[in-house]
Amino acid sequence: MATLLAGSAVALAAVVTFLSGWLTRKLDREHFRSAREVERQQFEANENAERERDRRDRYATHSAQLGHESSAVRLAGAYGLGALADEWVRTDQGTDAQTSVDLLRAYLRMGVDDGSVGLSARERELRKAVVEAIARRTDWWLRSVGADAKDVWGHLDTDLSDSCLVSIDLYRAHLAGITLSGADLSGAVLSRADLENGILDRAILVNAKCTGIYARGADFENADLRGADLRYANLTEANLSGADLRGADLTGAQLNGTCLEGLRGGMSTGYARRWRDKFKPAREPVH
Repeated sequence: MATLLAGSAVALAAVVTFLSGWLTRKLDREHFRSAREVERQQFEANENAERERDRRDRYATHSAQLGHESSAVRLAGAYGLGALADEWVRTDQGTDAQTSVDLLRAYLRMGVDDGSVGLSARERELRKAVVEAIARRTDWWLRSVGADAKDVWGHLDTDLSDSCLVSIDLYRAHLAGITLSGADLSGAVLSRADLENGILDRAILVNAKCTGIYARGADFENADLRGADLRYANLTEANLSGADLRGADLTGAQLNGTCLEGLRGGMSTGYARRWRDKFKPAREPVH
C-alpha cells in the first residue's frame, strides 16, 4: 500500500512538473507573440508616419513646382499632385486628396480675367494635361471605359468651372459629364470630343472648333458660342436656351429635342421655331 501511494505521489509530481513546464512554455510563447505583435504595430505606425511625412514633403515640392517659371517643371508638379491624390484616395484620406485636386483646379482658373491675352503653346499643353488627368480619374469616365476603379476620384470635387482654357486642344477628348460652367474656351479645339451631359452654362466658346462634337444632353445655357464651328455637332436634347449663336455654323447639326428658347444675338424666334420644326423632337424637351 505504501509503495502504491509512493508511486502515485511520484506520478502526480511528474504530472505537476509537466503541466507547470507546459504552462510556462505556453505563457512564454504568448508573451513572445504579444511582444512581436507590439513590435509589428509599432513598425507599421512608424512606416506609415514616414510615408505620410514623405507625402507632405512631396506636396510642398509639387506645389512649388506648379508656380515655377518653367512649363516642364510646372507639368511635373501637376502630375505629382495627381499621383499624391491617388495615394491619399487609396488610404481613405479624402481631405488631403481634395487639397491636391483643389490646387490643380485653382491653377486652371488662373488667368481667367486676362484670358483674352492668350496662353502660350506650352501653357496650353500643360492645361490640357491637367484637364485630361482629372477627367480620366473621375468615376463616370472609368465606368464608361470599364477601367479599374481603384483610383476613382468620384467622391472628390472635380468641378472645373471658371477655368481658363483659351485655345486649348481637346480634340477627341473624353469629357462626358464634366462641369465647365463659365469656363473660357475661346478658340478651343473640341472637334469630335465627347461632352455628353456636360455642364457648360455661361461658358465662353467664341470661335471654338466643335465640328462633330458629341454633346447629347449637354447644358449650354447662356453660353457664348459666337462664331463657333458646330458643323455636324450632335446636340440632341441639349440645352441652348439663352445662348449667343451669332455667326455660329450649325450645318448638319443634330438638334432633335434641343432647347432653343431665348437665343441671343439676333436669332429670331421664328428661325428657332423653324429649327424645331425641321428637327422635330420625339418629346418636348425639359427646360
